[in-house]
Amino acid sequence: MAPLTLVIGNKNYSSWSLRAWLLMKHVGVAFDEIVIALDTASTYDEIDRYGPSGRVPVLRHGELCVWDSLAICEYVAELTGKGWPQAREARAVARSVCAEMHSGFANLRTLWPMNARARNRRTAIVPALGADIERIDEIWNDCRRRFGAGGGPWLFGDYTVADAMYAPVVLRFLTYLEQERGNSVRSRNIRLSAIRSFFRLVALRDPESLGVVTRVLAIPMKREDRKLIAYLTRTEMQALLAAPDPSKWSGRRDYALLLTLYNSGARVSEVTALKRAQVCFGAHTFVQLFGKGRKERTVPLWPNTAQVLKAWFEELRDDAGPMAFPNARGKALSREGVDYLLKHAVQRAIPACPSLATKNITPHVMRHNPAYLLMLSVSSRVSL
Repeated sequence: MAPLTLVIGNKNYSSWSLRAWLLMKHVGVAFDEIVIALDTASTYDEIDRYGPSGRVPVLRHGELCVWDSLAICEYVAELTGKGWPQAREARAVARSVCAEMHSGFANLRTLWPMNARARNRRTAIVPALGADIERIDEIWNDCRRRFGAGGGPWLFGDYTVADAMYAPVVLRFLTYLEQERGNSVRSRNIRLSAIRSFFRLVALRDPESLGVVTRVLAIPMKREDRKLIAYLTRTEMQALLAAPDPSKWSGRRDYALLLTLYNSGARVSEVTALKRAQVCFGAHTFVQLFGKGRKERTVPLWPNTAQVLKAWFEELRDDAGPMAFPNARGKALSREGVDYLLKHAVQRAIPACPSLATKNITPHVMRHNPAYLLMLSVSSRVSL
């Protein structure tokens, strides 16, 4: 067979080039690839050397020239015998949804131009765009329900031209819906990790899909901006610790809890589950914490923290239950309860320390303070 040559634009921007390229890669046909730079003064002349339409993609097979993504996909399917479902009904529907993608969804393409590497784009979902998204979702669900159930992971079970035609839409969704749905890059990467885990299982259960699995596992994690780690200065922390009312039972509890968080760097789950027996008083007082992954660690407590906790535990007495920081009913505080009392303390402390109003203070922020204090200690010694 004469060699095949696929002439395309940059796959990051040319969704029609990407469609033909994906199908040819997936069916395993050998071909040469020529990439033409788009939107330059010589682009049209370069394309004109290979095809008559002035657009990419173009497939050259010896003297034969085939242009347009859908026509190229049809020709490749004829050459290889792969690309369309075997069942007549499924094949008819697959051709229909491909034709709809080829001729429709103009609003989607106009408002969400192809750029697989784009980040943080914000586009209002106007009714026309929303209608295109709903229609695509309807197509995907219908194809999977009618023809994909019980088969492979694709729209019609096995990989078809339809999957290649709709693949760039997935990239558009990842680019634009990340902001519309409020998903951070980290959330997106977590979802990608789950997809990778699934395809590792696919590799074990369906070795014939190893090629697909390899490509899925090769999808890189998206880079994210690393935010500055939040922490509280000593002045801010002192104002926060001075906020609880010592004349009230809840105020004394809140002070002891906040001081323990500040001293130990404990997770909120660790401090809500903390029992009095986990605090060992003596010449060197320490607290035993049980964290994620059943990991146990021992954290020394400052003399002031030990004194406050000892006085608080004596106030609780033995009949108050085992919890170190109980709620009004003697049960363990919830994560929401700790968040509430912390926000209440912040509001009370803002008049004395206005800089607290500029920070989003959570129990996790207080976990960073022991490291901040250690950094200050080391830097002061180095400066000496």
